[in-house]
Amino acid sequence: MKTITMRHILGNKVLQYDVDDRGVIVDEREYDRTVNPKPNIADWVKEHMVFWYDMSKPVDVYVPGVTYANPFVNLGGKITYDKTINKCIITHTPTNNNNIAFWQIIVKPLQYVESYKIRVTGLPTGFTIKGRLEYDDIQITSDGEYDIPEYRNSSTTNVSYPGFYLAGDNVNDVDCNIVVEEIPTKQSVPTNEILKANPYLQDFSGNNRPLKLNNFLFAAMSGVGGYEYNWLDSSLFITYLSGARGDGTITDNTITINNVKVSSGVIETRVNSPSKKYKVRVTGITSNETLRYVVYGDTSLGELATIIFDMKKDGEYELPASTYSAT
Repeated sequence: MKTITMRHILGNKVLQYDVDDRGVIVDEREYDRTVNPKPNIADWVKEHMVFWYDMSKPVDVYVPGVTYANPFVNLGGKITYDKTINKCIITHTPTNNNNIAFWQIIVKPLQYVESYKIRVTGLPTGFTIKGRLEYDDIQITSDGEYDIPEYRNSSTTNVSYPGFYLAGDNVNDVDCNIVVEEIPTKQSVPTNEILKANPYLQDFSGNNRPLKLNNFLFAAMSGVGGYEYNWLDSSLFITYLSGARGDGTITDNTITINNVKVSSGVIETRVNSPSKKYKVRVTGITSNETLRYVVYGDTSLGELATIIFDMKKDGEYELPASTYSAT
C-alpha cells in the first residue's frame, strides 16, 4: 500500500498527514516552523562547548619568537600582544621611536625565519613602519597586507633581532590604534616542533580559548606522541657502546653505532619481561651488514623460544612483541 505525505501550513505551524491510496489518513504530525530541527553545527558548538581541542586537525602555523623590544615600553610605549596568533596592538607610541622595535623575532646563531605575511591596520597618515636588521627594504606607509622575506642569521655566535619600528614626523608620544598581525599561510597538525615554538592548542569551538601548554619538553614522552621505551632508562637497559663490543652513542630514542668489535648485543634488557611491539627507523646499513633484534618467546603460548628479526637495509620496521616473562 502506497502512502503520500501532505503538508498544511497554518502560520508558524505545519501539519503533516500521511495518506494511503484509499484516501485514509494513517499518521499525522505537527511542527513549529520557528524551530530549526537541524541547527547549524558551528553555532551549536560555539554555544554549547566552552572549548574544543583536536590534535588530529590541522592548525595555523605562525613564525616563532615574535615579541617587542623592552625599550619600546620603557620609553612610554603601550602595546599588547597575542602570542598565539602573533598580533600586536599599539595604543601609544614611545617618546623616542628611533630604531625602537615594536615587533622583533629572536633568531639564534645560524638559524633562520621563513618568509611570512602580515596585515597592518590603523596606521596614521605620516607614519611609516620600517624594517631593521636585514629588513631594511621594508617601508610600510599605509594599511594593507605585506610579504616579509626570509631572514637568516649568518653569525655563529650572536643572536639577531630583525623586526619593525615606527618612523616619520610626529610619531613620538602620541595615542594611536595600530594593529600588526601575522596572516597564517600554512597549516599542519600539531607537532613537537610547532608547539615548542608556539605552545598553544588552537580552540576549534570558535570561542577563542587557546590552551597554553606549560612545562613540556616537546620531546620524548613530554609532548606529541611518545616512545614505547626510553633507552637511557638504566633500570631496564644496559648498553655496550663504549667498550669491548663497540663504540657509539645512545639517547632516549636513538642508538648510533660507530663501529662494532664483536657480533653481540649493543643494548640489552636487565630484566626478563614481556616486550612491546614498536616501530624503529634504521639508516646507514651497508650491503654486507645486518642489524638483528632478538627477544625470547613464550613456548607455552606457541611462540618461538627465540624470536629473531633481521634488518638488512635502511627503512622503517615494526619490531615483534613477546609475552615471555621469567619467574
